[in-house]
Amino acid sequence: MAEKPVPASTLEPSPLPSFWRRATVLVHDRKVNDPWVLRLAQMGIAAIHGLLFSAWKILRRNKIRGPEINVVGFFRQRMGLSVAARLLVKQLEALGYSVRCVQLDGGELVPGTYQDGTDQGGTTIIVANPDLLAYLAAHGLRRKFMRAEHLIGYWFWEQTVLPKTWAHHCQILDRIWVATHFNRTCFAQAMGENRTTYAPLAWPEQSGLSVAKNSELTVFVLYEQSSCFWRKRPDFAWEIYLRMLEMRSDPELPVRFVLLFNGRGVVLEEERTLFEAIRNHPFAQLVEGPLSDAGYQALIFSAHIVLATHTAEGLGLPLIEGVMGGLRVVATGWSGVVGDFPAPFDSLPYQLRRPEIRSYHALYRPWGEWAYVDVASSAVILNRVVDEIRAGQTSRSVDASIPHTIQAALTRACQSDLAVRNHETG
Repeated sequence: MAEKPVPASTLEPSPLPSFWRRATVLVHDRKVNDPWVLRLAQMGIAAIHGLLFSAWKILRRNKIRGPEINVVGFFRQRMGLSVAARLLVKQLEALGYSVRCVQLDGGELVPGTYQDGTDQGGTTIIVANPDLLAYLAAHGLRRKFMRAEHLIGYWFWEQTVLPKTWAHHCQILDRIWVATHFNRTCFAQAMGENRTTYAPLAWPEQSGLSVAKNSELTVFVLYEQSSCFWRKRPDFAWEIYLRMLEMRSDPELPVRFVLLFNGRGVVLEEERTLFEAIRNHPFAQLVEGPLSDAGYQALIFSAHIVLATHTAEGLGLPLIEGVMGGLRVVATGWSGVVGDFPAPFDSLPYQLRRPEIRSYHALYRPWGEWAYVDVASSAVILNRVVDEIRAGQTSRSVDASIPHTIQAALTRACQSDLAVRNHETG
């Protein structure tokens, strides 16, 4: 087992400032409609609690802790944040850390539950978006979040500027980890350079599942509805596919289209129109998730091509899974979350536009730019990839040094940021 890194003592979090920072942010979030006198009283109580908490931390510095690392996330789901949480746990365990997984209930905005023993302090890493973090901290997990000796957020974002609410919730944290240098620049604006750490996420391992390929060449598309139709535009993937079919001179050899839809919330009229068109097409299939890991792998690895008009879908991990599984990946090269190690994609041409974001999500600023693929040019590229696969040219080689480079970067992050020390019974 790898030797446990011991961080420099100068990087230990300061007990009172970190507690006070969290207390003021959470009181603001939870009691925003309360009279100002009540809010001042709550902050005063939080300050007293903070002093007692600081004394408690000093007294127990030499006591044995419970779990060294608590990783909080949606471990049972298939969305990108869930896969990211599971990958992070594997990485930390490979480095020799004792990790406790803390499952957030469901996937909705409801309080999660800490397992027994996590109130002993230690380091807590939250792999959940900031708006959800603040809600959970203010409803049922407040005491546990406050008592964490070191609170780290592992967050992902796709634009150059954070939403105002995210920048506000950053103040709950002692540090923030980011998976790309793009995100580091973005979050450092809110957190500061000295509280933002580059900690890349490992690539998913090749699936050991033996999946038979579909007899007909198949294009796979993933659409997570939870974020926003107007920036992800799964209808572009459908249009690219239809135009590609028009170019084919071999209609007797059909190319199939499979869209996996993981829906949350209200289905938009535009989405219903798209889904109806897919259902009515003889060579297309709509699969409604969420699926189990085995079901998802059986679906994606039975295909031949992964098509992504929105590279950040699932944090970009489906694209990496496709590459590692020997599929051809046709995608834009634009995203703040996919990573700094370019995988062998067939890149689609795109233009940065400022679409009208019509969604129940208020995170996306109206002037934000998103990559809109060129449908006509993309159809030509997809058609070429289909020809190459039919000619026997399937997957592309992956640089074998990438996983080692990622692991080295995460090791450096752990050595500098994780407040874990060897304790002796006292």
